[in-house]
Amino acid sequence: MSRRGARGRVGRAARGRWWSRGFGMRDALWLPRRALADLTEPQFYGNEWSSLGLVAGVLLAWWWTLPEATAAATLVPDVLAAQLLTACLAAWLYAGQWSEEGWYPTFVPLVSLVPAAVLDAGGGWPAMLAAALLGAAAGPGLARLVARRLPADFHPFIGSVAAMCLLTAAGVPVLWAVL
Repeated sequence: MSRRGARGRVGRAARGRWWSRGFGMRDALWLPRRALADLTEPQFYGNEWSSLGLVAGVLLAWWWTLPEATAAATLVPDVLAAQLLTACLAAWLYAGQWSEEGWYPTFVPLVSLVPAAVLDAGGGWPAMLAAALLGAAAGPGLARLVARRLPADFHPFIGSVAAMCLLTAAGVPVLWAVL
């Protein structure tokens, strides 16, 4: 089906807006829904409702155990905020690839570089922002590059896991040196 209407003109919604390029991106809620769904993409759910349940469970468990919390447990809000920021940035940066390919590994930095870097740096906005920016910019593209180089009978998730290892191993020392 063409983007042109009955009179042959491109509709107002199809002109240059990032959410109008197909694959469910026609409404303005695609970006926040995709970013939220990325939290459960590594478990193969990729659903915003399951992500809301996951976040609610993490926050409830964190709140419930806060009185006996260890030093790392106090970083739960920082890790979660950095993951949500990374998810939004990655979905926004790679919206074109989502539209063209139907799926893109924007979840990779959420479960690798971002939590590792925030925990290693001890939290705080500089670590959260730096990890989110580096992860969103480099993670999904690296995962897709590795997955494309795998033999045809290998599942693409193998490329995503390899990219998680590479991104974390290279990204944490770089962020540690910068911060």
